[in-house]
Amino acid sequence: MLFERCTAFLVEGPFMKQSLVKRGCPPEKIYVHALGTDVERIPYKQRHLNGRLKILMAGRFTEKKGMVYAIEGIAKAYNDLQCKDMAVTIIGDSDGSEQSEKYKTLMMDLISENKIDHIIHWVGMKSYEEMMQIALDHNLFLNPSVTAADGDCEGGYPVVLLDMLASGMPVASTVHCDIPEVISDARLGILSKERDSDGIARVLQDIVIGKTTFDSRVISDHIRNTFNWGVKGAELAAIYEQVMR
Repeated sequence: MLFERCTAFLVEGPFMKQSLVKRGCPPEKIYVHALGTDVERIPYKQRHLNGRLKILMAGRFTEKKGMVYAIEGIAKAYNDLQCKDMAVTIIGDSDGSEQSEKYKTLMMDLISENKIDHIIHWVGMKSYEEMMQIALDHNLFLNPSVTAADGDCEGGYPVVLLDMLASGMPVASTVHCDIPEVISDARLGILSKERDSDGIARVLQDIVIGKTTFDSRVISDHIRNTFNWGVKGAELAAIYEQVMR
């Protein structure tokens, strides 16, 4: 078997480690190495949450990205909780597959049915540099990842979370795969359950009314000190040295 023949297995987080263990891999052969990001290329901006809540979402239109639950949560916050001072930008698009096109249609239908078209701004696919520039004009990144019906999931965590946090923007996300390893305390962001549109609505309400606050400098410094490529590269080299010994 593969697990017997190989000396070591490198995974990006606890979720993937447990997935291998469940399949029979000896845990002592598994090394966890979290992904990092190039923090030097990420512009920083102090975010303020005491004015209009400007939400950014980004990703391919697939089930595991959970955008339908984000839209439902935004609609609940706007219509039911009267959080009227919000604007939402969505970066991304369908990948052209039938499944992705259906998901896009579902997103658009939810927006129309809940009458929140006027607060949603679709900008389509963007380059990384364009996305990070757009991010500077927003003060909350919403990433509602879920495990899809076919089992598809993030596997670890989306690196875009690191990028947004490094820029000083707090994140609202879900307890999914290794996302809690990034949003490790309440200073960085806030997590809700998967598929919990009510929970997302409450998160947005707490931010709008000032119950939840964040410090951009603390957020950015944590990512720049912990998840930068230099630190992660040194950690990876140490793993290779240990395995070779």
